[in-house]
Amino acid sequence: MGKSRGKLWVVSILAVLGTVAKATGWLVYGSITLMVDTLTCIANLAALGGALYFSRYTSKAPDERHPYGHLRLSLAGSYIVILTYSFIAGVSTVELIHSTAHRGPMEGAFYSALAGLLFYSPLPFLLKGEDDPLQVYGLFSISEILESLVAITMIGLSLESSPIYDYIGGLIILGFIFYEIIENSSKYIRLTADTSPHPEILKKITGEVESSLRVKVSSIRVREVYPGRFQGDIVVKVPPKYTVVEAHDIADRVECIGRKYNTQLTVHVEPGGEECFE
Repeated sequence: MGKSRGKLWVVSILAVLGTVAKATGWLVYGSITLMVDTLTCIANLAALGGALYFSRYTSKAPDERHPYGHLRLSLAGSYIVILTYSFIAGVSTVELIHSTAHRGPMEGAFYSALAGLLFYSPLPFLLKGEDDPLQVYGLFSISEILESLVAITMIGLSLESSPIYDYIGGLIILGFIFYEIIENSSKYIRLTADTSPHPEILKKITGEVESSLRVKVSSIRVREVYPGRFQGDIVVKVPPKYTVVEAHDIADRVECIGRKYNTQLTVHVEPGGEECFE
């Protein structure tokens, strides 16, 4: 726990330093690209705060109000990103409409973008393997790295050629913002719409249950509640000669098979006619 908390402190400090570096390039040196980039950094800090808050609850055991556990609280990461990025997209669009290409010295902005890249680069590696919602922020730190590379390239071109490239860089990063809004909205809708997993997963569960336990699966309903994690119910028919104890043992073993495929199954056992097992 202490090690994980120490890692999160490092992540938070690096994210703040990356934001400060890019903000310097905007506020001190007037880079339009870094203006939009800084706004995305602020949005990401808000997302990080939300991720840290909700990460305390996602691994909690089921309780009376959350009988299926707390995994879906991980969606808070995507929800916060949608809200903050939507706000930032509006602010950035207005700023770009009313801005013109900066014609002052831009060397400092170039080094600010470079410093931002250095601060953000370790974050995906530090957060690799973390559970959602921290994983959400890890993915967004990759977008910050890409935006830093865009800023370095476009500011460099503005130094060598025309200041219009710095303005174009802002438009490119604004495009990233809209992409992230669409991507996270799609994920949020998919996970709240009780979407069934790929049919191959259901086929594997059904096949293993029937072949290893010598029962028949009459129905299976599964939904995705978290990327790669599923919940649902399954109805299995057992020979009518099975005792209650034997049927209960079958149900336990079906649950174990479901866990192999990251699926939490509620098992209903019912007697089947002898013809089912011929």
